[in-house]
Amino acid sequence: MTAQPTVIARFLTLAAEITGDHTITVDVTTDAGWATADCTACPAQSRTRDLHDRALPWAEKHSAACRAIPANR
Repeated sequence: MTAQPTVIARFLTLAAEITGDHTITVDVTTDAGWATADCTACPAQSRTRDLHDRALPWAEKHSAACRAIPANR
């Protein structure tokens, strides 16, 4: 069985703030030395080995601007 990546940060998107749907987030995970920031509303993603200088700032910036609402909502 493969372990799931660990979520180390979660940012609410602008859409989450507008709609009140707090499941619309950008999640930052770590796995095998990689930090990945994934938006749950749109296809945007950042994958890097540099967690603090790249992944976290990217996630924060993207979440502040993303107005996408997932299609399954």
